[in-house]
Amino acid sequence: MNDKRNAVVQKLYAEKREGYFQEVRQDVLEAIPLSNRKGSLLEIGAGGCRTLVYAKEKGFAEAVYGIDIMDCKPDADVQKKLNGLAIGDIQAMENLFDGMAFDVILCPDVLEHLVDPYSVVRKLREWLKEDGVVVASLPNINYWRVIFGIILKNTFSYSDRGVLDRSHLRFFARKDVEALFSENGFQVLAVSTNTGGWRGRIAQRLTGWLVGRFLAYQYIVVARPASAVN
Repeated sequence: MNDKRNAVVQKLYAEKREGYFQEVRQDVLEAIPLSNRKGSLLEIGAGGCRTLVYAKEKGFAEAVYGIDIMDCKPDADVQKKLNGLAIGDIQAMENLFDGMAFDVILCPDVLEHLVDPYSVVRKLREWLKEDGVVVASLPNINYWRVIFGIILKNTFSYSDRGVLDRSHLRFFARKDVEALFSENGFQVLAVSTNTGGWRGRIAQRLTGWLVGRFLAYQYIVVARPASAVN
């Protein structure tokens, strides 16, 4: 079953637009608490590893490691700056990088692609230092474009990217994002929103929470092992 699923995932990812795996997620890096911007950083779904290189160059981490189910073959210059890179399915991986514990684990737009993101979150808890953090971004199923499509167009149509990316297997609203972590060994420290630029941010401030939650296409959550904050 895993081999069949991986073959489907490989096909879907192979059809992604050029540059899909090369984006630098500055927004996710900026969410890392200042006290954790040191030491080791692991990115799940590292792609072409551009975010990892940026993190090292800009002082978000001293050592950077990556995991991806796709072998995106990072450029030689990029590979030189990595401390470790593993290719494979995070859901099947154990004892990663000789049992190393990390200061930060990034999951930018990853968990919604997994069959069982809940067990993966529990696994990440084991890979973190006690004072480490997970920073993850997940699409918001309450985004207005999705609601508009369902209510007015009577369609739940998938696309090449965005909230209804056809490779998404799980869907989350704000409370689901928080529960994903709080029910699996973490305490949520912060949840922020991506609204797609300054227009969305202004509209969100003007309309308030009740309407503003429909303007967020993505949530960025910061969570720490529960034992570290109890």
